[in-house]
Amino acid sequence: MKLREAASTIFALTAILPLLVFVYFMWRFGLLESTEAQLGIFFALAIALLGYILFRRLTQRVADLGRALGQAVAVPAAPVEKNAAPRGRRPRARRRRRWPASAR
Repeated sequence: MKLREAASTIFALTAILPLLVFVYFMWRFGLLESTEAQLGIFFALAIALLGYILFRRLTQRVADLGRALGQAVAVPAAPVEKNAAPRGRRPRARRRRRWPASAR
């Protein structure tokens, strides 16, 4: 099972399923006819869907990061010497830049 599919299943079990159970009990006890209850359920569903969209984007980023990390580990980089100079050239000494006394 891919990461996105697992994330969708977890989200459905933790956010949408309790909301559906709540709607069932509201309907069963005859409380679903009030406008306030309908608006509350609508806003709860809208927030749950917004959370789902954000959660999917987050899992996509994590999956991309894991894929990039796996590719970086799979391809070893060539060793580079820290103070190596190109052949035929001597490394230049870095001079420290001195500012005029008026700028200090």
